Amino acid sequence: MIHDPAPGDPNAPTQESTLLLARSQKPIDLDSSDAKGYIYDNVEDTFLDDEGRVVTPLQIFEDLYTRHCKTLGLWFRIRWNIGSAARRMIRESVWKSQDLSMWALFNFYDVELVEDKKDMRWFFFYKYKPSDFRRITDKPNEQSHFFGFQSSQKSFFTNLTVVVLVFLLLYWLAPRVGLLRVIYNNTALSTATLVFAFLLADTVGPWLLIRIICGLSRVRDTVLFFFRKVRV
Repeated sequence: MIHDPAPGDPNAPTQESTLLLARSQKPIDLDSSDAKGYIYDNVEDTFLDDEGRVVTPLQIFEDLYTRHCKTLGLWFRIRWNIGSAARRMIRESVWKSQDLSMWALFNFYDVELVEDKKDMRWFFFYKYKPSDFRRITDKPNEQSHFFGFQSSQKSFFTNLTVVVLVFLLLYWLAPRVGLLRVIYNNTALSTATLVFAFLLADTVGPWLLIRIICGLSRVRDTVLFFFRKVRV
């Protein structure tokens, strides 16, 4: 147990040295996974390195100390910080993408977790399955119609927004003359296309969000506990 130095202790660090140590860069701690593959030969009572050479305990500690100090190097720090930033970006992307997908699924579509899985929303490492989600039964006084296709008010707004965005994208990318001719002619085929697009948005949207949630939940714990070896 480490105690604070007693007042007047001649071996206690000065305030200047303590401040200098706090501001200085610290080498990265190493563990057994970062060291070379040393093994102990109990028959010969010797230590061997990964190349089969006999080494002493002092040489092992000197090697670890040398590798420990190399983590202060500029090039190592650059590589380490870049790797840490990349892993942090991946972790944030996975966690926030799953949370955003859950929010979009429950707020834009009539989908909820099944009764026995509702408490699992608070278990951050729970791995979801498609069977954990279900459609909410529409209430009679909250149904909307789109060319005879019944939908709840919440899903109706979401699906209609998706259909509008898709057709705006087609208007922007596809030849506009043909698209405008189809709209102004307003044939039965164009009406069927709109109904099919609405039905497709109502089906594909929740299906895609559920698959995204299930996939991200399976790598959520992996990206949080990245195993990383110190290579110098």
